[in-house]
Amino acid sequence: KTGITTFLFLLIYFFLVSYAYLFLFKNGGPKPLYYYLAFIAISAFIAIINISSPNIPKDRRFVFFQFWVVTYVIYFVTHVIFSPYPDIALPALIINFEALLIAICAIHVSLTLKIVRASMWVMGLAAILAIPLNILDFFDPIFTAVPGRSAGFYENPTISGQMIALMMVAGIPIFKKKLRTIFVLFCGLAILLTFSRAAWIFWLVGFFWMLSQNELKTRTHVKSIFAFFLVLMLSAFLFSGFFGKMITGSKFEHYLTPNTMARLGIGGKVMSGDSYEDRENLIKHSIKDFSEAPLFGHGIGYTEAQRRRPHNMYLLFMSEGGIIGLFIYGFFIFSLWFSAHGLGKPLVIILAISGLFTHNN
Repeated sequence: KTGITTFLFLLIYFFLVSYAYLFLFKNGGPKPLYYYLAFIAISAFIAIINISSPNIPKDRRFVFFQFWVVTYVIYFVTHVIFSPYPDIALPALIINFEALLIAICAIHVSLTLKIVRASMWVMGLAAILAIPLNILDFFDPIFTAVPGRSAGFYENPTISGQMIALMMVAGIPIFKKKLRTIFVLFCGLAILLTFSRAAWIFWLVGFFWMLSQNELKTRTHVKSIFAFFLVLMLSAFLFSGFFGKMITGSKFEHYLTPNTMARLGIGGKVMSGDSYEDRENLIKHSIKDFSEAPLFGHGIGYTEAQRRRPHNMYLLFMSEGGIIGLFIYGFFIFSLWFSAHGLGKPLVIILAISGLFTHNN
């Protein structure tokens, strides 16, 4: 039986992953910092009262991840101390440590109390909440910061798409197999409406992994193969720009903006538009920055000071941390992969791929 402490832990966890805490804050609720502190305080309390519990995670895979955490902290603190941009580096240190501490609390408490299944419910319910919000946000932009692209409580369409893809994979075990395909398809619809091309790829990764691991109800290998090629064809249809041409002149075009139309290939290619061209330029700048300081990089805060954050975690660590920074991020992905099993594997793959499209990981 779960106690009140565990219930509060899971409730705040739900608020954090669903971004409901930000929605509540903007409508007169508590500040985000209070949710962070409450989550950390409850996690610390659970850790203290279970200090002698045999359930405390001692698996070598988890210990390996903890080793990365120590390495990352040393790297980041050192870079902040010697950064030529202290006004940017110090806030970055606080934000990164907050996120890191919350992640560690979630992992440690879930393993210590053996409530991983309950954590899956949190993810699944957060995805269920995000689906109708994204659909509503497309037809009536209430939450999104980018008109024409759904975001729900996340406000940022790219973050929304990535989070729904991650929650889809993490939450799939709570559904009966006959409902899983419906859940995945509705998640795909919500992600489609974000018009985040990276998130479309994340959904495909999750779908194909679950299909290969028999997580979806297809019964026979023939049906699995058929589903595989059907989704592959639909993906080609979407990324080739045919989907955009199909809805041109339809009633749905009214809800599109020049940005979303460009992302669908209307008037050009799917991989085109200002966003795509900006990213190309940022890649060139990042490679040039790396060549100028290949070992230690230019320091934390450099890309923001130069107003050219590369929308790519690998390039970000290369520019600001050089080879050492790239090693730290690569070590992060490897430690997660080494620590994961089952559906944890596609989550790591999605994170690794998302690093190519965002600097918010």
